Amino acid sequence: MQDPLESPWPPTSGSVAHRARHWYQLGHEPGLPGGHVLYPHGLAHLVIVLDGGPCEPAVFGLRTRPVEVGVPVGARSLDVCMTPRVAHAVFGLPMNRLVDAPVELREATGRAGERLVGALRAASSWPEVFVLADRFLRDRLGGYVPETDVVTRAWRLLAGRGGRLPVAELCRRTGMSERLLELRFREQVGLPPKASARLLRLWRALRLLARRRPGARVAIECGFYDQAHLARDCKALTGRRPSWFARADRAVRQHVEHFGFVQDWLVGVDDHDEGG
Repeated sequence: MQDPLESPWPPTSGSVAHRARHWYQLGHEPGLPGGHVLYPHGLAHLVIVLDGGPCEPAVFGLRTRPVEVGVPVGARSLDVCMTPRVAHAVFGLPMNRLVDAPVELREATGRAGERLVGALRAASSWPEVFVLADRFLRDRLGGYVPETDVVTRAWRLLAGRGGRLPVAELCRRTGMSERLLELRFREQVGLPPKASARLLRLWRALRLLARRRPGARVAIECGFYDQAHLARDCKALTGRRPSWFARADRAVRQHVEHFGFVQDWLVGVDDHDEGG
């Protein structure tokens, strides 16, 4: 199989990809070093190296620091990105357990995950890989219906505002008390609403910085008090200053834009704030 750097799998009628908008990152561009850094943002991951190697297939939840995934140079890899609520429905794990602590796929899914990995590694083409992965995810979702799920609705509202929605307003729009909303978020998202909003604000800022937008404008647009506030959060969560992302090379810019696509979709289809 030829290894594209990344490739979207289009929505399939009313299924997982239609609602979660999975995005698959495949392999590495020739000349780029091995390894794949997952910076803090608002998505969960299923990472499978298709050629085997030291990196076990694993599920990654939300992160408050960068995590490096040891993908061997030249190896084909599959990175399925999904909202944390979808990851909770697929893997059935308390998502607060996955914060900064990935879990091996076989621990999360047992024999089903092992069968998936075997089938993916035996696949002869990327379309076959996509079909196998999407079928596995659809089967695992079971009775999850996003249209009726209150945590999904809360997450969409928060992501749709780039994290700039007060918790009190989120409670009002979902009909949940602040205490119940926090409990549900810890279990099904991983972090409470306020901490989740912090990740979403920063990730939007990193995307804009990678597009060479001025730091002061980015800070105001993304809901930070000022540029110093943005710098503090960026350093605390990524270990780097905003200027590093503004000067980032193609590999980092590709990473930032790659995950930006998923969040753009969350905002762009049916997740607006419903007229105020």
